[in-house]
Amino acid sequence: MKRLQTTKWHSLLGLLCLLSIMAGCFSPLSKNVREQAEQNLFFETLSTNPGAFVGKVAILGGEIIRIENSPDGTVLEVLEKRLDRWDMPKEEDRSGGRFFIETSSFLDPLIYRAGRKVTVAAEVIGRKSEKIGELDYTYPCLRAIEIHLWPEVQRYPEPYPYPFPVWHYWYFHGNPFPPWY
Repeated sequence: MKRLQTTKWHSLLGLLCLLSIMAGCFSPLSKNVREQAEQNLFFETLSTNPGAFVGKVAILGGEIIRIENSPDGTVLEVLEKRLDRWDMPKEEDRSGGRFFIETSSFLDPLIYRAGRKVTVAAEVIGRKSEKIGELDYTYPCLRAIEIHLWPEVQRYPEPYPYPFPVWHYWYFHGNPFPPWY
């Protein structure tokens, strides 16, 4: 009886296929909410005519600009950013505009502060006009179903560049001796 022999490459290929299948499952939002959301509802179309999408569920993300708490709940003003495959707002200098997220729960302004990234699944409830400086701006308004606040990324200043990248990595990650010692 012959045994089927697999090589390292077959094992690696199988693992890569499994990981690529699972990659679509890493959204921070629940499966139920993702199934409710309109698949082709992008911010560009929503911002042009929010009234046409009232009652629809959208998944949007971006960076918090401002937060306001009231006895009725919290309103977040968010600068829209495109989402990557894991529904995380991308680090880019482009944006489609701003939108409001309303929630009936209290969100602490020290946690949900300006600059933090969020991804929301929310129902479109209309639009609201406010001023940005002297400009009248129309915001799409949404009522939050789920909100995911992304962890802050700590950025450290780059130390003096040593001529040997290995030495730089080795030294600044806790080893007092170079790797060839």
